[in-house]
Amino acid sequence: MDMKKLKKIIIPAVLMLAASAAVMAIINNPPKSEGRNRGQENKMNVAAAQITPQDFQVKLASYGVVQPKTQTSLISQVSGEVVYLSEKFREGGFFNKGERLLAVDARDYQANVDIARAALAAADLALKEEQARGTQALEDWQRLRKDEKPDELAMRKPQLAYATANLAAARAELNKALLALERTEIKAPYNGRVLSKQVDIGQVIAGNSLLGEIYATDVVEVRLPVNNEDLTLLDLPEEFREGSYSQQNIRVNFTSDIYKSQTWQGQIVRTEGAIDQNSQQLYVVAEIKDPFSISKDQSPVKIGQYVNATIFGKLLTDAIVIDKNTIYQESYVYTLVNDALKRTDIHIRWQNDNLAIIDRGLSVNSMLVSTPLGMVSSGTRVNLVNADGSPKKRPGKDRGKGKNKDKQESIAAARAGGAKS
Repeated sequence: MDMKKLKKIIIPAVLMLAASAAVMAIINNPPKSEGRNRGQENKMNVAAAQITPQDFQVKLASYGVVQPKTQTSLISQVSGEVVYLSEKFREGGFFNKGERLLAVDARDYQANVDIARAALAAADLALKEEQARGTQALEDWQRLRKDEKPDELAMRKPQLAYATANLAAARAELNKALLALERTEIKAPYNGRVLSKQVDIGQVIAGNSLLGEIYATDVVEVRLPVNNEDLTLLDLPEEFREGSYSQQNIRVNFTSDIYKSQTWQGQIVRTEGAIDQNSQQLYVVAEIKDPFSISKDQSPVKIGQYVNATIFGKLLTDAIVIDKNTIYQESYVYTLVNDALKRTDIHIRWQNDNLAIIDRGLSVNSMLVSTPLGMVSSGTRVNLVNADGSPKKRPGKDRGKGKNKDKQESIAAARAGGAKS
C-alpha cells in the first residue's frame, strides 16, 4: 500500500476519534452552574410582605363653609331719625346681650305715651262717673217704683259697659304707645357680632327698614357633604318624630388654607332632612363651639371661611389595610405563592389617597407584592427581595446551610485526626 492511500485512511480516522473525544468531554462536563445562574438572573425581583390585621380609625375627608348657627336681620319697627349708634354696631364688632345698638328719635313716641296716659285717665274718670250714675239710678228706682222690676237702660248698664270698654281701649292705646317707645331702641338679643350695617347716624328710616345683620358667637356651623358609600362608616345622629335618637358624638377636625397650622375641633350634631338634589349626597351639620375665644395657639374662625374637614368615623377592628399603590385597576393585586406571582381579585370597602380597606379577596398571612408590576401573568416565577432590593434571607435555607457547614467541618476534623494518628 502506497503512502497516499495510507493518508486517506489514517486522517479521517484521526478526525473521527478527535470529534468523538470532544463530544464525550462536553457530555461529561456540562455548564450546569452557569445555566443555573442564567436562569436565576432571568427571574424578576419582587418585594412582598405578609398581611396582618389591624385596628383602623376611618377618617373621611369633606369640606364646607363656616356659617352662623343663629343669624338675625335687624328690622326697624318704627320710623324716625337715627340719633344714636353704638361704636360696636359696625362690621365685625362684638356686642353683649342687652346692649343698646341703635336708637331713633323718641320724642314723638314719648308724646304719644303722654297722650295715651291722659286718655286713660279720662276713661277711668268716665267709668267712675258712670258707676256713680248707675248707683243713683238704682236708688231712685227702688224709692219710686220699688214694686216694678227695673230695666237695664234705666239702670244705665249699657252706659256702664261703654265706659268700661273705653277704659280698656285707653289702656291698650297706652300699652301700644309704650311699645312703640320701647322699639325706638334696638338692643342685642344675644352675645354676638355684626355681620353688616345698613344705617348710619342722622339717617331717617322708615318702618320695616333693614338696619343690619348680626349673628350669635357661641356656636358656628359647617355643612359637610358625605359620599353615599361612606355613610355606613359613620354613626350619624338621627332625629325621629318620637324623639331624638342620639349616637356617639362624631369628632371633626377643621383646617383652612388661610391658617396652615390651625386646627379647630367640632362635632357632628345632626343630619339634614333630605338628600341634596344636585349632588345626590347627604349633608351632615357640624358645630364649632366658642369659635371666637382668645387663644395663643388658635386663631378665630371666620364666617364664610372655606374649611377642610376630617370626620372621624368608625374604628374597624381586625381590618385588612393595604397600600393603595399595590392595587391595579381598582380590582386586583398580586400575591406571592411558592415563589410565583398570583393575580388576586379584591373588593375595596373604603379608600383614601394612600390606603385601602379590603373586605374580600385577601386573607390574613397572604404575601402581598409591593413592587410595581406591569402586565404579568399568574404563575410567573420571581425572586423575593427586600424593599431596598437586597436579597431576602430565608430562615429555613439559612439554617440548612449552617447545618451542612457544621457537618463538613466535623468530617474535615475527623479526617485530620485520623491522619495524625
